[in-house]
Amino acid sequence: MFYVPVLYAIRTRFLKRTKLGIFFWLAEYLFPVLLSFLLANIEPISISQMLLSVACVYCFYEIGYIQNDCETIKKEESPTLRLSEDELKIYERNKWNIYMTRGVLGILFSMYYIQQGIPSCTLLPVLWGIIPLYLLYNSMRNRLNQYLVLFLMIYRYGVPFLLYTHFSWNCYLLLLIIISYPIPTFIQICAKEKRGRCEKWALFFVGSYNKRELFRLKFYLLLIVGVGVLAFLNQVHLYYVILPIYFFLFRIGSYSMRKIL
Repeated sequence: MFYVPVLYAIRTRFLKRTKLGIFFWLAEYLFPVLLSFLLANIEPISISQMLLSVACVYCFYEIGYIQNDCETIKKEESPTLRLSEDELKIYERNKWNIYMTRGVLGILFSMYYIQQGIPSCTLLPVLWGIIPLYLLYNSMRNRLNQYLVLFLMIYRYGVPFLLYTHFSWNCYLLLLIIISYPIPTFIQICAKEKRGRCEKWALFFVGSYNKRELFRLKFYLLLIVGVGVLAFLNQVHLYYVILPIYFFLFRIGSYSMRKIL
């Protein structure tokens, strides 16, 4: 699992979250990301290219996961343990092979997308920039972390879209992707009390952390209206509204499922 993109995240993040962790990852991440590809209206539609862009992002992104789960925990008094003792021993015995394999895969992904016509001066800083960003995130345990989370989420949701569209910079759609999930999630994170404090500015939007689901629903309703207004003014395509509608319905569905389960 240390070597194959996405598998590590499945094992240590999605399955650890809830029994329905895979379902939530598919519904909360993969499906809306693939939906954004379709909204970009690029012909011909290529499922393999869609999945390849996601695998590429996770190849880099999971380096941060691995470093956090296997190295950062050594410096913490009460770390969150996502790996068993046997898995940690496997990591220690093979850590250089793991990082070298990830590095080689990263180089191959980079070469492929450069061959596809994406300028290296744009591609390489975007793809590889997540590594120092995640190292910075893993090195700190303070208020700044929750602000870095925003950039980590933007990378995970936005970069696959950039790769699939070959950095065509569809600014409205890219911005819509970022606003649809990373922004409200970031506000929600900041509204949560941590170490006895939370961000007061976030409470202005959320009200209280207990009302976070209501905040998300109101947020998506406003976003739906906003996209509708822009479509009326011929600034965006009307079908862009599908993305916030999806997230609105997803929040209703996930909230209902948690109540039932």
